[in-house]
Amino acid sequence: MEVIIEEWGLVTAHDLAVFEKRLEDISREINALESGKSRLETRASAVDAALKEMERS
Repeated sequence: MEVIIEEWGLVTAHDLAVFEKRLEDISREINALESGKSRLETRASAVDAALKEMERS
């Protein structure tokens, strides 16, 4: 059976479980990066506003 799975390139239930775990890990990492991006954009906007205020003074 193992030979057929390998020869035909079939995906087993174990393979699917591994893929699902990897997908969950990657999704969690993407969510963390997006959250960090939002925080950085907020900080950058505040810095930009402060610089513009200083330039007007």
